[in-house]
This record gives sequence, C-alpha cells and structure tokens, in this order.
Amino acid sequence: MKTRLRTAIVGVGKVTDIHAAALSRLAESQFTAVCSSKREKADAFAGKYKIKGYTDVAEMVQSEAIDVVVICTPHPFHKEPAVAAMEAGAHVLVEKPFASSLEDCDAMLQQLKNLKDRPV
Repeated sequence: MKTRLRTAIVGVGKVTDIHAAALSRLAESQFTAVCSSKREKADAFAGKYKIKGYTDVAEMVQSEAIDVVVICTPHPFHKEPAVAAMEAGAHVLVEKPFASSLEDCDAMLQQLKNLKDRPV
C-alpha cells in the first residue's frame, strides 16, 4: 500500500487555497496537480504550489497518476470533472453540495456504480 496518495484539485476559486494548503500539509498526501478550464488560472495556481497545471481532468489524472481528486468547482459544475476523474481511475471528493440537480447527482452515482461493477 502507498504511504502517500497523489492528490489533485479541480477548480481554482475562492476555496481552492484552503484545500491546497491542507493537501500540502497532510503526511498522507503528495499534492501534485491542479486543473482549471482556463490555462492561465491553472498555471498561476500551480506556480504557487510548485505543482503542474492542467486544463483536462482525465489527462491530469493519467499523466500524474493521481489517486484522489478534490472537486472545488462551483456546484453546478461538479458532475463533469467528477465523472471524468472517476473514469480516469481516481477517487473523488466533492465539496458540498454534491451537485445542483438530481440528474447530476444520479449521473455521478451511476458512474461510481459502473466502476464498482467493472471486473478487476
């Protein structure tokens, strides 16, 4: 078992620094990458923490071998990065609220179910 999980954040907004500081200090976390829909925001935030910036969630998870992704986007935008991170093989932590609609919640939960049903 790994002693440190490779962690990343999706979304560069008001709360991202709080999550980044926590992930940087946790002994079990190797804070590795950040993803934003805007390249300049991803790179600026990444520079503050000396990590890599991305604009594509799946590419970030695969390129950096990310174990855990923290979703810090505004809640109407939780579904797409959560599903993309799960599909790419990462565990996902979503800030509250889970999503802004029942349909988005269902889609995220369905993706989790699909992964559980997948043969190992």
